[in-house]
Amino acid sequence: MIRFLLNFFLFGILYFLIYTFFPDAFSTLVEWAGKVYSAAIEWGQVAANWASEMIKGAK
Repeated sequence: MIRFLLNFFLFGILYFLIYTFFPDAFSTLVEWAGKVYSAAIEWGQVAANWASEMIKGAK
């Protein structure tokens, strides 16, 4: 648990330093994370729709 908290804290410092000293890289990182999040949401919706269709088709 201590290791998790330490890593969480150190990653926070890392992201703060990137934000402070490399704002272009940080904006690219945020943009990339947003695209990954959107893709994950879309894949989840596709999987839910597929499962729903499979359940409806089985009846």
